[in-house]
Amino acid sequence: IQANNGATGSDATVIGVQSIAMTGASGLGISGTASTSGAATITLGSNAGGTRAGGVSTAGANSYGVAFQGGLGLLIINNNNLITTTGANSPGLYLLSNGGGVTVNSYGVTTTGAATDAIDITSSGASPVSINLADGGTTSSATGNGVSVSTGGTAAINVGTTASTASVSGGLWAMKVSATGATTLTVAGSVNGGASGAISVSGGAAAITIAGTVNGGGGAAISTAGASTVLNNSGTINGYLTLAAAFDTVNNAGTWNAFGANSQFGGGSVINNSGVLNINPAGSAAATMTFSSPSTFNNSGVISLQGVTGAPHTGDVFSIAGAAYAGSGSAKLLIARLMRVLDITD
Repeated sequence: IQANNGATGSDATVIGVQSIAMTGASGLGISGTASTSGAATITLGSNAGGTRAGGVSTAGANSYGVAFQGGLGLLIINNNNLITTTGANSPGLYLLSNGGGVTVNSYGVTTTGAATDAIDITSSGASPVSINLADGGTTSSATGNGVSVSTGGTAAINVGTTASTASVSGGLWAMKVSATGATTLTVAGSVNGGASGAISVSGGAAAITIAGTVNGGGGAAISTAGASTVLNNSGTINGYLTLAAAFDTVNNAGTWNAFGANSQFGGGSVINNSGVLNINPAGSAAATMTFSSPSTFNNSGVISLQGVTGAPHTGDVFSIAGAAYAGSGSAKLLIARLMRVLDITD
């Protein structure tokens, strides 16, 4: 299906599609352009009383599921069920904006071909990009990024609203965001990283809230660069952090399993641990974990060097690399085989 509106005016573009299946190379499930200032809305599949049906599927190289170029108006994608592609260079949802905002409400996008992102959004203007991934759905790329966003504006991404029911994964990054403005990322479900890691944010300030689970995969669980980051974790982070900007703040009230590599922080950064920080919990042999460059480490929770549950080992080293340590409340350090808990409020 191809749809285009005129070059002038403010007429709206509205497309509603229940189901499209296409085979063959260099094809498009749905394509279109919106050159005017009017809004463009594409609705795919259906969700009647919790029963989801329809969607878009393509098979063949260079065969996009949905490819749409927005104009100066708002571009809205409502994906009620599944977009799937199997060919190389065949993004599931590929969106370009020439100045208008972009809003994506999506249940599931899955791509399995080489060099292919599941959701790929590029906005040349300063208008906002918003992505809401629905509970129960899966956004997945076997070889590329699960979600890729590049915008001159702000970015707001929500991964579900209920713990562990929406998931994002990628063969490279699960989520890669470059935004000139601020990025707000909320994870209630799960984010599962690939070879590069789980979450990458660059550009403006980042506010990241984890209530679900983030798995770093082969790289960092969370990597940020540009302006400062505020990371609030009440869920589970598996892996290391690379927060490059100065004056970052990490508030861990959940579980952080730190392993894979040293965690990096910019100068003036503050770590507040009121939850559980497990050092090298997945390893069966001793290792050194360094938190590089934070200025302050405030601990009222638990730091554990006990190793693998059921098979603890001695010799792990945890270094905060010269940061000022302040213990308070019920701060504890758990060490394998000592059969005791040390109070480290001082």
